[in-house]
This record gives sequence, C-alpha cells and structure tokens, in this order.
Amino acid sequence: MRRAWIGGLILACACGAGTGKADSGTEPLDVVFVHDTARDSQGDPGLPDARHDLVDPGPGDPGANDAPPDVSPDAAPDPGEPLDPGSETRYPDPGPGDDGPQDTGASDPGSQDPGATDPGGIDPGPTDPGPADAGFDVAIGSCAPGDSSCWCTADNHCNSAYNDCNDDNPCTDDACASGTCRNTANTAPCDDGDPCTANDTCLAGTCQGALACQCRKDADCADASPCTQDACDLSTHTCTHAPVAGACDDGDPCTTPDTCSNGACLPGPDTCQCHVAADCPDPGNPCMDRACSVAHTCVPTANAAACDDGHACTTGDHCSGGACVPGTPTCAECGDGACYAAGEDCASCPADCGACPTTETACGNGVDDDHDGLTDCLDPDCVGVSPCPSDSCSGAVVATLQCGATLAGNLNTLRKVSGSGCGDNFNNLYSSVFKLVAPKTGTLQVQVTHDDVSTDQFHAYVLSGICNPSVCAARACCFDPGLGTPMAAGASYFIVVEDSNPYTSGHYSVKVTCP
Repeated sequence: MRRAWIGGLILACACGAGTGKADSGTEPLDVVFVHDTARDSQGDPGLPDARHDLVDPGPGDPGANDAPPDVSPDAAPDPGEPLDPGSETRYPDPGPGDDGPQDTGASDPGSQDPGATDPGGIDPGPTDPGPADAGFDVAIGSCAPGDSSCWCTADNHCNSAYNDCNDDNPCTDDACASGTCRNTANTAPCDDGDPCTANDTCLAGTCQGALACQCRKDADCADASPCTQDACDLSTHTCTHAPVAGACDDGDPCTTPDTCSNGACLPGPDTCQCHVAADCPDPGNPCMDRACSVAHTCVPTANAAACDDGHACTTGDHCSGGACVPGTPTCAECGDGACYAAGEDCASCPADCGACPTTETACGNGVDDDHDGLTDCLDPDCVGVSPCPSDSCSGAVVATLQCGATLAGNLNTLRKVSGSGCGDNFNNLYSSVFKLVAPKTGTLQVQVTHDDVSTDQFHAYVLSGICNPSVCAARACCFDPGLGTPMAAGASYFIVVEDSNPYTSGHYSVKVTCP
C-alpha cells in the first residue's frame, strides 16, 4: 500500500504486489484525513479550533469512528460490502499523534463490520466525548464553535449543536448566510420575565409588554391625599389606601383647622368675608363694583360706566374715581357741576365755575377773569402781558384828572410818548400826559381849550388802560379839540395833549366830564 501526504490528507493506495498491476478486482483507495495537532496547539479546553479541527460526531453514530476496511496487496477483493454500511463520510479522528497501525494485509472475510474497531484499520484513538471536546473534528457542513465565520454557505449546512450564530435572543432570527451570521429582529411572542407586563411581543429586537399591574412599589400608589397611607401589595400588585387620622390642609386658606376623616380632608369653619365678588354686598353706588380681594375681604372698586348726575343741563355723564362726573353743559344750572360759560361765571355760580381768581388769567379772551370790571388790556394786570403792550410813557404823567375838573397846561418842548397809534407817530410829538381813573362806567368826554394864542393848534388823544399809542381809544385835533369815548369803572385812561407849534408861547386847559 502506498500513501501520500497532501496538506493534512493521506492518500493510501493498494497496488498489485511485484507485478505493477492491480490484483483482480478493484481495490479501494484509502483516503485518510489526519488531524493536524500543530494547528490545535492552543490547548482550547473543550472547543476545537474553527475551520481546522474536524469533530467526531461522537458515540452513538454506528460506525462513525470505524476505519475503512482492511486491504491486502495480495488478497482478492472482499466478497462482502467494500465499506461499512453504518459509516458516514467522515473524517475519522486518529487521535492525537497516532497514525494508527499499518494494515496487516489479512484478507477481510467479507462480512460487514459490526461497528467495533477493525483491528486492521486505522486506530480511532480514544472515544470521542462529543462536540465540546477540543481534540476532535467537526463533521462536514458544521459551523465551528467560537468563530463567527462558518464554513457553511447556507442555513441547512450548519449543525445546530455548533451554531455560533445563536445570540440567545428570542427576538431575533439567527442564520448563517454566506459564511456570516445574521440576527434579524422578529415580532414573535416572547416573555420579558416581568410579571407586571402582558402580551409580551418582540419589537426592534427586544421583548416588550404592556403594563398590566397597578403598581410595583409604594410610590406608584401615591394619591396626593394627606389622609391616606398609600402602599403597594406586592402579592397582587394592587394599591391600598388606608385612612389615617390627624390634621390636614384642604388648600382653602379660609377654613381652619382642617382634619382627616375616613381618608378625606374635612374643612374647618370658614373665617373669610368672601371667596368671590358675589359674596360681597352691593356698594349702592353705580360707579362702584363689588369685589373680593386676594385677602378674601370685600373691597368695592371704581368703574368707568355711564351714569346720570341728575341734572338736566348736562349730557354724557360718566363715572370717574367712584363718582358720577357731569358731562357737557347744555344750559346754565348752577349746582350741576358744569360751568356754562354763556350763563355762568365765577361770580354768579362759584359752585360750578369755582372761585374767581385775584388777577386776570387771560389778557386776550374778552372775559373779565377776575371780575374786577376790567377786561383784557383795560386791566392793569395785563400791562405787558400778551397781547397787551407795555407802558410806553412811563414818567410822562404830569397830573391826575377827576371828572368835572379842569387843569391848566403849559406848552413844552419834550417828547413824552413813544410808539405809533391813532394814525400818528408819537415819537415826533411834543406832548403832555394826564391820567384819569374812571369812577363809573359811562362816557368820558375831554375838551382842550387854548388860553392866549389864537393860532395855537392842539391834538388830543385818549389811550385806554395802558399808556401806549397802540391802545388808542379816541383822537381829535386842531383848534379847541373835544372828544369822547366809553369808559369802564376802575379803568385807567391817559389823555395826551400835543402842541403842533411848541415854539409859540401860550397856555391851554383840559377839562374832563363823566356824564
């Protein structure tokens, strides 16, 4: 017999002895796979190396460890079965370092191998303990334990006993595809091991169930009531709420003291005046609303509603600051709270218009604001107050006149008044100034008469309220001029006499009357 070593394979061939020809009949060719001990040198305790060791399927396989039938170079073919019918196509484990005895050449009587070790075959070595033994080889088509890459190329090539793709997760389908493990998530029913979940189902590779228990711990049973002792009965996973006694707080600051009773917080007596606005009495004022404060006391609040002040001469009355304020006056009704300018003033109805001021408050409104009988520029309060002019002849008054009196005047060469008015430029006039305070309301008449020079000509002017040409009230000229103007009681009037020929000697007289 001849044998050849090819990468872990021993090819054994039995040929005709001495003749170079094969004996009659075809002799079987022994193919022996010899375990490479060098590749299993890592000493794996119980697991063979992947892709190198081949595992004996172990005891229980009839003939799995049997050696091939004996072949003798001179013997005739075995009339029996050429191979053990119980053996599978396997790679027999020769045992570590044991190539087995040489074939003795004895002729096989031709009977089938009953499964016992053939004394003429290869020594099978010690009995294979099974897949966990690192010293044995794996059957063809099995995945090597401990290696994620398999020799197999399809699921049915793998031996489940050595399926290294199993991730022990019921929620994945494990398979070997083209030598690579695939663990695909499924939706199969499962058990997550939690007694408080039901209808457990695989989802995204994990086992998940719906909560079926009321509680798992005492905190799950909290009912926010200070009057119960909350607990979880772990035998049934249900909550219990045992009543407790003692003080509590019902959340209402108006009740005190609150106490627990039969698991509920009972309020104490109500000590507050109100809880809502409706609890408060009607304030009896249309301009005030009921209101309950944050301190639970009744505090009416003002509104801005429409109202009626009870007076016919006002319209659009409205509430403000808790009172009814009169609207626009439509007629004079003293006491309605609205000053009707067309018929009321501070003098006639101080209740509506208020007390009169002590001085003129407006010098161009045509109203005697302070009710002193003098309006606007006639009132001394308005001297120099817009629109009234300032005094432009200060210091020029030579005398004060009285009604019915006559004063004599002398001609002079002085310019006493500045400014323009009454159609003349007073800056060019040589004049004298006389003052009269009207004793009553009426008419002021002025007469200027020359005394000794018949050729003298005079101009006479009356300035009302302020000594300024801009408020000129009357003007007269030439020989013995006379003039008149209305006067108001208490108003000041300035009479200016101008001699158009100041270089002529002479005298004149001024007479005023107040009819």
